Parts: sequence; structure tokens; C-alpha cells
Amino acid sequence: MFPLETYHKAMEVFLVETRRRPPTSTLAQLRDSKGLTQKAVADAVGVQRVTYTQIELGTKRPSLDVALKLAQFFEVPVEQLFAEAKHMERDAKGD
Repeated sequence: MFPLETYHKAMEVFLVETRRRPPTSTLAQLRDSKGLTQKAVADAVGVQRVTYTQIELGTKRPSLDVALKLAQFFEVPVEQLFAEAKHMERDAKGD
């Protein structure tokens, strides 16, 4: 489905960034900006609503495949799903 290079780059980011902080704020912001429900996003990427909710809340990490589907759905690089959450974490700490 995705080129191998995309998987490799996304895997690097995914493994490093999701250990620091899940992309909860980023996903919620992206979803809200499009006026979508959690169910609508979950259906679009092929997961149950409860699973998407857990990903958005940060209680569950998405698989790499789901992370790539989310990035494609929201039309952002997969890195952005994690990078914004990292910046928000720094901002919250006052850095």
C-alpha cells in the first residue's frame, strides 16, 4: 500500500516519538479542524471507534499501518502527527 521508503522513515519516527508522548493533541486538533467525529475518523482508517479514541487519548499506540493511514487521511506527514505533540509538550513545560 505504501512505498517501502515511507514505511522505513515512518518507522524511525514512530519508534522514537511515540515513546516520548503519544500524538493525542495533534489528532484531536486535526479531527476538530475538519469537524469530524471520532467515529468518522475510525471508519475512514479501518479501526473501531473505541480503538481510535484510545489512540487519540494516548492510552493506546497505533500500529505503524494505522499511523500511516491517519497521516494519509489528514493529509499530513506521519512525522507531523508526533512532532506537534512533542512541541506542545515543550510549550507546556515552558521551554
